[in-house]
Amino acid sequence: MGHLTRIANAVVQNLERGPVQTHISEVIRGLPADCRGRWESFVEETLTETNRRNTVDLGVAGTCTLPGPSRHLRLVLQRENPKVNSP
Repeated sequence: MGHLTRIANAVVQNLERGPVQTHISEVIRGLPADCRGRWESFVEETLTETNRRNTVDLGVAGTCTLPGPSRHLRLVLQRENPKVNSP
């Protein structure tokens, strides 16, 4: 359902700013109260959680062996502790 997440994020972003901000705002205001409430709940809860889960955390360290002149390449992707011991 990634395509639905992208569509929802596009609607939210254009609702906040963009050339169609006024139109989208009018459409959402024109929804029946229960639909508008479900949309707001979806954006505040479900979409926010989905976006959080889809965010890749690069706080890991690993080693990768490559062929050629640089045979051993240590990949350090550590956000919280940049001082990683070399192998």
